Amino acid sequence: MDVQHWNAAIDHFLTEKHQKRSAGNKECREKQVVKNRGGTCSYGSACFKKIHHIADSSGADTIDWIAIFENVLGTRKGYLRGIGPKPSSVAGTSAPSQ
Repeated sequence: MDVQHWNAAIDHFLTEKHQKRSAGNKECREKQVVKNRGGTCSYGSACFKKIHHIADSSGADTIDWIAIFENVLGTRKGYLRGIGPKPSSVAGTSAPSQ
């Protein structure tokens, strides 16, 4: 970086607007319970990689995508995150009422 660009960067970092933004970002980072360890990888991309890692390590010939989504994204009664409502054959596990 040449001297002219360096001086411009320093001037920018010293502006009141940048100082306020930096302080706000620092405050938000301190409130985070779980620190980001994903680097520049997006959440969707990380889930995709995790799904394929689980699928590859299972060694099974057939892949149960519903089970993988439940494992990666968690479950909620009658709903698959990332997929939507569960099919009726999967959603109900209770015996029919008489």
